[in-house]
Amino acid sequence: MREVGYHPHSGLCRLRGEEILLIDWELAPDLQIELLVGALDGHDLDEVPLSDDARRLLDKGVRFDDRPPS
Repeated sequence: MREVGYHPHSGLCRLRGEEILLIDWELAPDLQIELLVGALDGHDLDEVPLSDDARRLLDKGVRFDDRPPS
C-alpha cells in the first residue's frame, strides 16, 4: 500500500484481545530494537530464554538516541 501513499506506523496494537507489535521494516535497526525493548518493558520475562546481550538491553530500557557517540 506504500505505492498509493499509505505509510504504516510502528507500535503496539490490540487484535482480538492480544497485543501485537508492528515494526516497519524500513526503520533503522536501532529504532526497531528500541521499539521491541519498549514493548517488552513491564512484562515478566524471567522464564523466556534470552541472550545475555538481550537481557542487558531489556534491563537498561535502552534508548539509542541517549547513547554516547562511539
